[in-house]
Amino acid sequence: SMNQPQLFNFHGQQVNTTNRGDYFGYFYVLECSGILKIGSTKNPRVRLQQLKRMLENYWNHKITKMYISKPCTNYKENERVLQNYFSTVRIKNTELFRTDVKQVLKAASCLKLKNNSELQEKKSKEVTDFLKDLVLTGGKNYETTSI
Repeated sequence: SMNQPQLFNFHGQQVNTTNRGDYFGYFYVLECSGILKIGSTKNPRVRLQQLKRMLENYWNHKITKMYISKPCTNYKENERVLQNYFSTVRIKNTELFRTDVKQVLKAASCLKLKNNSELQEKKSKEVTDFLKDLVLTGGKNYETTSI
């Protein structure tokens, strides 16, 4: 439907999202009337609906577009980098910014996207194994190795 805002990449082309599993997410730039929001989410479509309701009902802002990254595992870091980079135009105590969307999209498209889901998975498995061993043997398997 027409009132369903579409998703775009940082180059302004329309995109769809794919669910890439537990460790993946997106950082995004949301363009509203007069302001931008820089954020991150695991599910852009759901997030977009929440923000639409919130911004349009409480703030009287019309959402024009949501620009999203490709799925990556460092989406939260990238959100922070982007927010810090534009901190001088940030509206105090919010994730909202008053600046030109083109500038933000340009910066966003330069950020490195990581896919280290295998690493994350391995890390969480190592921690699980360690905790399991700790419970079962009091940590005997790990006495000589450091974590």
